[in-house]
Amino acid sequence: MVVGADGIRSWTRDLLGVPCKLEYTGQMVCRATVPRPACATAPYTSAGPVCTSDLIPISQTQAHTFLTEDGVPPDPLPTTNSHTACGN
Repeated sequence: MVVGADGIRSWTRDLLGVPCKLEYTGQMVCRATVPRPACATAPYTSAGPVCTSDLIPISQTQAHTFLTEDGVPPDPLPTTNSHTACGN
């Protein structure tokens, strides 16, 4: 099994010869690892008509959080591979 979690312009798919046409869906996700709030004792999800957010404790001191937003125009999309943009 090969797991390629390298983004929308996947090098793994290219190396395996798996064609994949990029198609914008209007959804954007922002993720971060943050200091864990004292009240975060279990995963927490908040969902609305446009946005969903989660806070997931991953250790005694850290939590993973993400925000999913629908209806985002395509303008904020990156125009290069994150590998290239980061100099990798």
